Amino acid sequence: MSTYAESGYSSAGYATGRPTYSPKSPDFLVEYHKQIEANECGHVLDVATGTGIFARLISDRFSVTTATDIS
Repeated sequence: MSTYAESGYSSAGYATGRPTYSPKSPDFLVEYHKQIEANECGHVLDVATGTGIFARLISDRFSVTTATDIS
């Protein structure tokens, strides 16, 4: 059984313990990828998104944001 499915598991507690990201992180990522001429920055994919903290932070810089997590 997965941890998140166990009785007494607190998703709010899990979210509280997750890392935070600098508000500058999305800008750094976008600027990094813009340095490669062939790159297009219209769709972002956040793999292993967890609670989606970073996906929400970066989503306003892209027309499409996809976030996925195995849990």
